[in-house]
Amino acid sequence: MLGIAEIFAEADFKKTIHFIAFGGEEQGLFGSQEYVKKRVANGFDVKTALIMDMISFSDDFFGIKLETLKEFSDLTDLIVENVLDDCCDDITRKLSIRKSFNPFGSDHVPFLAAGIPAVLAIERDDTCYPDFHLSTDTFENGNTDQALAITRSIASTLVDLADLD
Repeated sequence: MLGIAEIFAEADFKKTIHFIAFGGEEQGLFGSQEYVKKRVANGFDVKTALIMDMISFSDDFFGIKLETLKEFSDLTDLIVENVLDDCCDDITRKLSIRKSFNPFGSDHVPFLAAGIPAVLAIERDDTCYPDFHLSTDTFENGNTDQALAITRSIASTLVDLADLD
């Protein structure tokens, strides 16, 4: 996320982009719930939320799961287009893709509950990561290629959504 923010800092977008690292997700989505609650209460028009969570572990799958509600499937379709786009590198195009329309348990949920289009991009092996919430959850235990491929697909989608001038 910080890498995308650094690269986009000099770009001129038609829409404002907020880069946020939410806290309290595992304790009850506290950060994302508070953000959505305050933004909606203050009349701020949030167009879309692209959430990345657990993007680098790869065991059975070198892939991405895209999770949202069925009514926002056009958002997952746009991400898939960016994964498969010719301008992406060969590694990104190798991501296996799975869509899920049963959202739960991550920071996209408060956005969806407020009717805001949101998608969670998460590794396909998210339920079998052996270092989950342990001190051994380090960068070395991830798959750098997968993390970069997922990040590239989300960054490309962000450009599409923000209408780069």
